Amino acid sequence: MKKNIIVLGAQWGDEGKGKVIDFLSKNINYVVRCQGGNNAGHTVVIKEEKTVLHLLPSSILNKNTINIISSGVVISPIDLVKEINMIEKKGISIKNRILISELCPLVLKYHVSMDVAREKNRKKKEIDSIGTTHRGIGPAYEDKIARRALRIHHLINKDKFKKKLKNIVEYYNFQLINYYKEQPVNHEKIFNELINKSKLLNNISIDIPSYLNSINKKNKSIIFEGAQGALLDIDYGTYPYVTSSNTTVGGIISSTGISPFSIKYILGIIKAYSTRVGNGPFPTEIFDETKNIILEKGKEFGSTTGRKRRIGWFDAVAVKRVIQINSFSGFCLTKIDVLDNIKEIKICTSYILPNGKILDNISNIDDWNKAKPIYKSMPGWLSKTKGVKNFKNLPILAKNYIKKLQSIIKIPIEIISTGSDRNDIIVLNKKLVE
Repeated sequence: MKKNIIVLGAQWGDEGKGKVIDFLSKNINYVVRCQGGNNAGHTVVIKEEKTVLHLLPSSILNKNTINIISSGVVISPIDLVKEINMIEKKGISIKNRILISELCPLVLKYHVSMDVAREKNRKKKEIDSIGTTHRGIGPAYEDKIARRALRIHHLINKDKFKKKLKNIVEYYNFQLINYYKEQPVNHEKIFNELINKSKLLNNISIDIPSYLNSINKKNKSIIFEGAQGALLDIDYGTYPYVTSSNTTVGGIISSTGISPFSIKYILGIIKAYSTRVGNGPFPTEIFDETKNIILEKGKEFGSTTGRKRRIGWFDAVAVKRVIQINSFSGFCLTKIDVLDNIKEIKICTSYILPNGKILDNISNIDDWNKAKPIYKSMPGWLSKTKGVKNFKNLPILAKNYIKKLQSIIKIPIEIISTGSDRNDIIVLNKKLVE
């Protein structure tokens, strides 16, 4: 496999990154989760047993992998420990296999309370809610930018930590009580819960940039795992209906402290159709019975919230925008099997605005909200692709669909996922698994 590969979602998240990283990491010793928090949900299926990961890298089930969380990730200590315990209950040892950045900001109870209060307030004032996961991620990143965040390394000095915590809780409680009319949080309770987890966190926290650069000098291979999708990027996504971190290549580089020149391959993950969770523009959204077929067969329910995902046709305009920003080397196409029973499949090739203007690129929310898709229709293959492991064994119409996508986006599709299991996969570029 090529040394140092970035794996990113190239749509609105939920593209199947977890499975792909689990598959690729079989021959890789180091995997780094780079941004987001426990709002992300990465699913890995091995022999029909499903594991959903929110904070740990998707490689954690591969017993020889060192799993790293870099400073771009906001960490809920309570949820991280729960996830570690869940993995150990599966009989998988994680001793000496998890490292986290000492610079990771913490997600605490007051972040969650503020997140929920804000969404509730938006609905009350009849303002469109963002559709957050209510995990406190936005407020945690807000603290990071405002330079008041508590970070992993603050847990070393308990007295200083308690003082900082008390001051921050006072700040949040003032808003919760006086503006949102919600219940305050108790800083003593938060402190006591954290102290119980602090020993574990301190034992596995290190200076990640130094560690990664030492690995790099030894010619070891590293996978850098993104969360969510590039269309949810805080700068380049469908703002304000986005996440609170940079979900693009730039976010990976700044989060890890590794040189961009050390990255040899950037793999984008795309579904054979589109989905998004929460509110925000979604030009190719489907509203007829096809939506329900894809929803049920694709099990399109949020792994973090359980919410039904919105379903749409493949949006080549949005994907080409993401290509522009991330310079992908190749793509992995997932969930091709979900379309097995669809008679007519559509690809959005451009948008049209109410004034008749045709767009093949889009950057701002005003255009996103007005854009209507222009479609290229193709016949469905109406036969089974699930579990197929060789491209030549795919139905001819499925091959045609894949080739058409590739000709439109002009980036090679080098891996195809044909089912949820880690081994339901076609690798067209064998160098990726060498």
